[in-house]
Amino acid sequence: DKVRNREIERGTTLFGPHRDDLLFFVNNRDVQTFGSQGQQRTTALSVKLAEIELIHAEIGEYPILLLDDVLSELDDYRQSHLLNTI
Repeated sequence: DKVRNREIERGTTLFGPHRDDLLFFVNNRDVQTFGSQGQQRTTALSVKLAEIELIHAEIGEYPILLLDDVLSELDDYRQSHLLNTI
């Protein structure tokens, strides 16, 4: 109720879980700040793969996973690992 008028004015929600930022750490360092591009991409893909498993557990079917040129941004090891995982 406190932000309702501002939400109506802006035409978007200002509060809720979808607005929360998540931080991911590798070796006690923020991946977004200190991680390589490969580490950042791997972290994002890990979250997507976890979401897929959650959806499968909930509805019994795997969703469609669309990857747009993801492999070009990963080194050979990460490419192989991703393809073996999916």
